[in-house]
Amino acid sequence: MKKALTIALFGMAVAVGGVLGATTGAEETTAAPCCSTCEEGYTYCLEDCAGDSTCESACTSNYRRCSRICSFSC
Repeated sequence: MKKALTIALFGMAVAVGGVLGATTGAEETTAAPCCSTCEEGYTYCLEDCAGDSTCESACTSNYRRCSRICSFSC
């Protein structure tokens, strides 16, 4: 249960970051998540997987999504 919750929360954070990044306009600018946040989330996600390959694959997918939109300037 803890694994599923961790994956879900990490995925939701990535999704929110993607939506915020995609909805920028001239009058509104939102910052991308820090890349360190993606890395920390990935590390915690993998730790909770305890070797479960399906869980680890989900963590990797979420990390890749996050790393495509993150900002290294944080």
